[in-house]
Amino acid sequence: MTKHRRAVLLTSAAAALSLFGCSDNTLFNTTPEDSSESESSSDESADEYSSADLDGVIAHAEQLLADVEISDNYDTVVSDMEILLNDLDELYEMFAYTTIAYYSDWYDEELEAEYDSCYEAYYVSNEILCYAFSNCYMVDEYSDIFEDYIYPDYLEYYTSRSMSLNRLIGYSKVDYEVMDENLDAYYDVVNDSTIKDSTKNLEAAEIYLDILSVYDVDIFYDIYNRDFTPEEIISLTDTIIDEIVPVSEALGDAIASSSEYADIYYNPVTFDNPFEVIAEYAGRISPEIEEYAQLLLDDELYCLTDGSDCYNGSFTVDLPAENSALIYVYDSEDFYNLLTPIHEFGHFYASFYDDTTTYLMENNMDVAEIQSQGMEVLFMELYDDIFGDQAETMRALKLYDTIDSITSGFAIGEFEYTVLKNIDTMTPESVVELFDSIMEKYGYTDVEFYYITHIFEQPGYYISYGVSALAALDIWSTAVDSYDAAVEMYERISQVPINSGECKFSSALESCGFDDVLTEDYIKRLSDYISEYISAYAESIA
Repeated sequence: MTKHRRAVLLTSAAAALSLFGCSDNTLFNTTPEDSSESESSSDESADEYSSADLDGVIAHAEQLLADVEISDNYDTVVSDMEILLNDLDELYEMFAYTTIAYYSDWYDEELEAEYDSCYEAYYVSNEILCYAFSNCYMVDEYSDIFEDYIYPDYLEYYTSRSMSLNRLIGYSKVDYEVMDENLDAYYDVVNDSTIKDSTKNLEAAEIYLDILSVYDVDIFYDIYNRDFTPEEIISLTDTIIDEIVPVSEALGDAIASSSEYADIYYNPVTFDNPFEVIAEYAGRISPEIEEYAQLLLDDELYCLTDGSDCYNGSFTVDLPAENSALIYVYDSEDFYNLLTPIHEFGHFYASFYDDTTTYLMENNMDVAEIQSQGMEVLFMELYDDIFGDQAETMRALKLYDTIDSITSGFAIGEFEYTVLKNIDTMTPESVVELFDSIMEKYGYTDVEFYYITHIFEQPGYYISYGVSALAALDIWSTAVDSYDAAVEMYERISQVPINSGECKFSSALESCGFDDVLTEDYIKRLSDYISEYISAYAESIA
């Protein structure tokens, strides 16, 4: 169990539920309306999916705490614990469904209230389980039952004489309110059309510093279960700038010069239901991938939205009580119409290999993003049949998009760590100045600070896009020589349980046959490989 439980619980709603792992992640396509509106195809209520509520969790916790006071009561105590774990799974799912409903109708106040209520119930219940399990662990007769469910560094916090269940609930509600207020304030700034960008940047920077105030620089990456450090990332930034930024610019220029690019931009190949296309072609990758693509389609485990009243990002969320998952996709009606659903389907597919209960979830999004980006890479091989005459440039665009994930990921990663390391001396003005200077180094000159929703919702997350894209391109380069070998690499990494607490980025890559991607040597070789691709692509469109 992680020793940084409090830092994990104090992060945003997105981090707590891993709901936002996939909203539009490239700076190439970033717009300031990340929280804008949309219309949803889902009108389902969470009440249909869960009988758990906060009062029920409290009652079950009190029952467990009473039952551990009775000697020779082992089976009852185990049953009580399992009931609480199931309660949390159900609350997690209830929040997932209310999130889908709310994000599908962004400005509906009743849906927002239900969303807030469900999140608070989940958040507080998670703390109740920590309290109950910690105190039960202190009862010698039953300590073995709870040994794997306690957080040693916070045992004293949950079991001190001054802490009661009611007090713990009160503290948790305050924690939630502070966190929720910060995100609400941020979105109020983003959506305020009466103030100019420079003012939005400064107001957002002030909120950002407040959000970061609960984070410790020494554990910033630990809360994402990483086995690499911010210093290791910083040591590679010059290599990214020297090797990856130039090939990104060269590929962008080649794409812009192609005769297909304007057609893709103004007349993209789109599909009414992209998940039908995924199911149609998935069997050409593997029978297992085809099976879950068909399950997704048959059971309608997705929500496609569009319009001006819904959240215009995309994400996938586990449904642990149902042993399933659910996808939310905003259809931007451009050339991402199929690419984004493929990305989310990668998360969906991998979720079935991970049965971690909600309470024990310690997710590693670095590996999770390989599972999604890798699926996109495998589908590139099928573009000729899917996109016809636009296929070659669509492949180039997908490669460009993945490269952009590297550069934007490292840029934001460098920025976030630099701010946190110097937070005692940072002001809103210096935050914005630092952001602009780092973005310029990586070739981004038109990105406003307040555009980057992830750093407010999930501080420390963004580097996941960069490191996972490095690994996804290992699958891509392998596929050029042997598609079967690339599929095998993907199948291995997709079966790594990212929520288990045991999943680590570098060790997962090693066990699944990937290169060590966090090295100068790998990045330089990748740059050379991309350069060769650009030459071949430029020749093909000449």
